[in-house]
Amino acid sequence: VGALLQALIMCFHDESWPVRDEACLACGTFCLAYPDECEPELGTLFERWTEQLTDQIWSVREDAAVALGDAVAAYGPGLYERVLSVVRKGVPAARDQPAMSREDYASLRNDIDAHTNQQLYSCGSLAPKLRKGGAGRIGCSSCVVNRPKAPWEATDGCVYLLRELCARFPDRDSTEHGGVVVTDDTLLPLMTE
Repeated sequence: VGALLQALIMCFHDESWPVRDEACLACGTFCLAYPDECEPELGTLFERWTEQLTDQIWSVREDAAVALGDAVAAYGPGLYERVLSVVRKGVPAARDQPAMSREDYASLRNDIDAHTNQQLYSCGSLAPKLRKGGAGRIGCSSCVVNRPKAPWEATDGCVYLLRELCARFPDRDSTEHGGVVVTDDTLLPLMTE
């Protein structure tokens, strides 16, 4: 279990988003199946999951939320509180997104310079791994061009995370979920934020 977990943790650094996506899910599943064996790496996993929660690819954000839900199910109230602190920080992040009118959006959409030398999203092909002379990270892009993460992506990831928490830990008997319950008292301040 330990060697496989280490291999999965290494996959979080792969340039190929499908690899990172599946690493998120697999590590969450590992935590559910082998909580004692995974606990020594929980700090690293938490850091990786929360990084992926703001990824540029929506499915990576969503699956990071699923994995965090798995981890809360495995480790209970202590991790739940850490996850809630991430949600409290991430939900309002979209407020920092620069405003854009319809005219601005139309102008950007038709601006060739805005779409040149931007991140390309691959299907996860192995072909770029075979390129010559490439030391460093392995994956499906050259890592020469990248865009900064957008604030709305953090909010989006946290909305996925809230969905997971509400679905897994509804406002019912807390003994059913190891003492973790998502209540209106938790949600309402987040939603008014």
